Amino acid sequence: MLSAASHYRVDKKNGLEQLIKLTAVLDSTECHLLRDIMISSPMVAGETSSIEKNQLAYQVDSRRRDVNIALLAPTVTSIINNKLERLQPVLASYYGIDLLGHESPQCLRYGPGQFYSRHRDSHPQDERSRNRSITVVIFLSNSKENGRSDSDFIGGGLRVYPYEDNDDYFDLEESCGNGIAFPSNMLHEVKPISTGTRYSIATWFFYGGA
Repeated sequence: MLSAASHYRVDKKNGLEQLIKLTAVLDSTECHLLRDIMISSPMVAGETSSIEKNQLAYQVDSRRRDVNIALLAPTVTSIINNKLERLQPVLASYYGIDLLGHESPQCLRYGPGQFYSRHRDSHPQDERSRNRSITVVIFLSNSKENGRSDSDFIGGGLRVYPYEDNDDYFDLEESCGNGIAFPSNMLHEVKPISTGTRYSIATWFFYGGA
């Protein structure tokens, strides 16, 4: 059952500057199945964008982003897309915007020491990301910080910086099957994992007015 009834309130005047906690996007069986599929799938290193000679380029830079992306079979990706499509009306209603769809999901694996430094998911100069409006992350692991005894990793986890005028941050609880949504222009990062492995799914919904 999909629910967006609970949310993290962020005290901002802009209505988009808020975080939504998405509950029960996946059940426990689905989480473990997806993790098993990811473990057995080929992996590639995640890329980051940078400006080089006034041109935006994508490349692997482990100083900024160190993560593995699972290359899943189209049938598995289709199942994930079906789950994500159910989120679109929830997000559109909550944020009060039209959404056209979402990007193909990235299935991410962070092992010990891996991280993604502070960044935004949308960039005005980048044709690949400038129309991103809402970022969605679905957690496939349990973090130690959420108080569960069956934690899959310690340290790391998703941290967001909701305020443009200071460095105050908000560390998110990660529970298998739940997720988070936030504006794609909000600064965030994945802190380095201490032990264990963090699995997640990320995608980006497009603004219908773009």
